[in-house]
Amino acid sequence: MSRHTNPDVFLKTPQFISGILNGTHLAHRQLSFVKGRVLVMQNVRSLPNFLIKEITALFFLVNSAVNVSAFASPISLNQLYQKWSQAGATTISNDQLNQLLVLMEEDPETEELLQIVLKKMGASSPQDLLKILKLCPDMPSNQAGLFKGGKSQLLMGTLPLPGVERPFSPDTEEEIKKSFVSQVTDTDVLRIIRWEEWPTVCIKPGQTVLESFSAFVHELTHFRGYESLRTTDALSYQDQDDYVERMLDDPEGEMQAYIAQYRAFKRLKKRVTIIGEYPMESYMDSDGNVVDRAGIRKHILDRLGYRAALYEEFKNKVNSHYDREVYLLKWFRSQLKPKMEQNLKQAEHAGNEQLQLFFRKYVNNLDEAIRSKEIRIREITKRFPNLIQGH
Repeated sequence: MSRHTNPDVFLKTPQFISGILNGTHLAHRQLSFVKGRVLVMQNVRSLPNFLIKEITALFFLVNSAVNVSAFASPISLNQLYQKWSQAGATTISNDQLNQLLVLMEEDPETEELLQIVLKKMGASSPQDLLKILKLCPDMPSNQAGLFKGGKSQLLMGTLPLPGVERPFSPDTEEEIKKSFVSQVTDTDVLRIIRWEEWPTVCIKPGQTVLESFSAFVHELTHFRGYESLRTTDALSYQDQDDYVERMLDDPEGEMQAYIAQYRAFKRLKKRVTIIGEYPMESYMDSDGNVVDRAGIRKHILDRLGYRAALYEEFKNKVNSHYDREVYLLKWFRSQLKPKMEQNLKQAEHAGNEQLQLFFRKYVNNLDEAIRSKEIRIREITKRFPNLIQGH
């Protein structure tokens, strides 16, 4: 599962000239960027000449390709708008990570987020973030960041015989040892071994320190709410809209991530004078508290395009769940039950009462599992007839 940051439209007019005159606060409405580079000035006659010079000078500074070295608190406006990484870069240095950490540690709320993430990682120091933090130059142009859960591996087999240990193969044991998380579960009919590789927090290279920090907070919030080895039961949702609404509010979801991102930005604006506003900020007060929850939900789902993305995500999950249930039903019927019935006969022939009891219970549990799979497949088909491919 992946979650990404769609950058909100922002009028990029950072200014450290604040409160000099009333017209200053109009500047962000009178400047805009075309394709992120071409500065277009509109109605600039309403601004005094010295302010136009300051804005023009700052525009040059913002777009200069200067990589800042590690810096200490407090952060200046100039540093926020310098390049954090070069376009096309693939590696993150300790200095670059420290730039983000300084911003995180200046703010109690993002510092708390950082500590939760480090604890979840089992990290011994903040530098361990480099294990999951990556520059991803191949990200789509409309994404600033991306959180990706680690690749999940699955092994299914029969339950072990009473009193018999079943060790992992050396290769499997090594993979599990290196994994982010692993789990062994015994159901009534199966032993399921699952493990998951380490997740990834991607930041698109070529962005400023401020843009990278915003993406960093957003994606770490996804990680904070991330539930490893999570599987989706399609039948726990009534339809696609039910899935969209619940996933939006999920601890891993976009509401949590965008609110955390813009709360951090609001607080940063109080420490460093930044004039200009993201549309998302209009749903919050000056402290970053949401005052229009319905508005921010609609903005995320419709203006930023998450409704369509979650529709597609749910469709894929429904098909994955359906295929899994069909596969298990066929396996239980054609292979596993005949095998356990054969084992039961052998145990009866050998007079082994312990194994007779084990295999008799196993066969009965398989009968129940087969009935359950049949019911679930019919219900999935009935509830989501337009989503299941090839049915």
